[in-house]
Amino acid sequence: MKFACGQPPLSASHTLGTSIHGLTPGLAEKDPKEGVAWIVAKQHIDRETEAYENKVKHLQRGRSVSKEKESVCKQEKEKEKEKEKEKEKEKERESIGADARALSGPPSLEEIEAYCRERGNRVNAQRFLDFYTANGWKVGKNPMKDWRAAVRSWETNGMDEKTAPAKEISDKEAFRQAIELHRRKEAKDLYST
Repeated sequence: MKFACGQPPLSASHTLGTSIHGLTPGLAEKDPKEGVAWIVAKQHIDRETEAYENKVKHLQRGRSVSKEKESVCKQEKEKEKEKEKEKEKEKERESIGADARALSGPPSLEEIEAYCRERGNRVNAQRFLDFYTANGWKVGKNPMKDWRAAVRSWETNGMDEKTAPAKEISDKEAFRQAIELHRRKEAKDLYST
C-alpha cells in the first residue's frame, strides 16, 4: 500500500477516532458487518503502520550505519594516502641511493689509478679492477656501495704489498738474508738425516 506524499499511515484509532479497543462506539451495534469490516481494516492499517515504522527505523539505522561506514571509509582512505606518501618518499630515497651508487658504480682503470696516487698507496689498480669485475662488483654477497672504500680496505689489509714490485735492498741486507737461508737449509738437512 502506497501513501500519498510519503506520509505515514495513521493508526486505525487515529483514523476513525476509535476507542482504545479499536471500535467506534456503537458501530458494531448498528451493523455487525460494519463492525467486522472495521476489525479487518484496523488490522490491515495497524500492520501497514508497523511495517512503515520498521522501515523508518531501518532507514534511520542504515543512515547511522552508513555514516559510520563513511567515517571508516574516510579513515581507510586517509591511511591509504599516508601509505602512498610513504611509498613515494621511499622511492625518492631509493632513487637518491641509486644515484649515489651510480656515481660510485664501477670505476674505470684511470679512476682507480688516480685515487691510488691521491692516497699514496701501492694498490695495483689493474688487479683491483679485475678482481671486482670478475665477482660482479660485490663484497661478499652484497653489491659494492663505494669502490673507494674497497681501495682503502685493500690498502689497510696489505693487498698493496702483495702486488707491489720487489723492494730494492742494500747489499748488507741481501747478505744477511742469504746467510739466514743457508742456516735454515743446514738445519733442515740435519733433522732430515
